[in-house]
Amino acid sequence: MLPMPDTPAYWLIKKQRQRALAVLQEVRGSGVDVDIECREIESTLDNSQDNSISWREFLEPHLFRPLGISLSLMFFQQFSGINTVMFYTVDIFKSTHSSIDPHVSTIIVGAVQVAATAVSVLLMDRLGRKVLLIVAGECIVFITLPSSAVSHTTNVLDHPQHREH
Repeated sequence: MLPMPDTPAYWLIKKQRQRALAVLQEVRGSGVDVDIECREIESTLDNSQDNSISWREFLEPHLFRPLGISLSLMFFQQFSGINTVMFYTVDIFKSTHSSIDPHVSTIIVGAVQVAATAVSVLLMDRLGRKVLLIVAGECIVFITLPSSAVSHTTNVLDHPQHREH
């Protein structure tokens, strides 16, 4: 990124229009009139400065709900333990004594994550975030409940009380 020139917008914010024009000329070529594009950037910057937002506005009712939802999603993602699970995937797969190499299993998990992210990006454009979030939540419930039941049943049956002597 170091050899990249500063953007025209940067120079316009710094009130150095000539440098902004020079950067535009360098990027667009010497035969192009960049003055119109520079004026468009200035107009965009002027409009964006008029629409500034303050921290106090997040306490307004129409912004408080989306902020709360966003913070809740971030909280649940962080505290779901997925980062820990992903960090210890090799150890988790070693403890299962599977016939598949634990490193290969970890690579498969990573590939599934990449594929799921690609699918969710495509679906988000078509269905929207709300529908995708609801469907993902339902899938988590329908996968977690049976898994928990099987795990609980297995642990109960493995308890010394239930073993035959």
